[in-house]
Amino acid sequence: MVVEERGSDDIGSGLLTIKEVAGLLHAHPSSVRRWAKEGLIKCYRVGMRGDRRFKAEHVDEFIQAGAQYYREGNGNGNGNGNGNGNGNGNGNGNGEGADVQ
Repeated sequence: MVVEERGSDDIGSGLLTIKEVAGLLHAHPSSVRRWAKEGLIKCYRVGMRGDRRFKAEHVDEFIQAGAQYYREGNGNGNGNGNGNGNGNGNGNGNGEGADVQ
């Protein structure tokens, strides 16, 4: 996915706002803030308030890193468990859950 940058007449030319990044990622703006705080997506602080701005290339890198993470089987599995338990369990990314006795 290639993210297009805004026109050069915008404040912070070439940088995306939290709202724009959230829209591109289909995520809540609070999630984007958290990911930036955790260092998962690089941001720049601009202006007196220290608003976050993001380069399109860093958003692309974040998307690619997430895709790689899921390709490697680290996804959020929702397994139902196997065996004699009641079938409730947390997945391990492969759809396998632990039996709860």
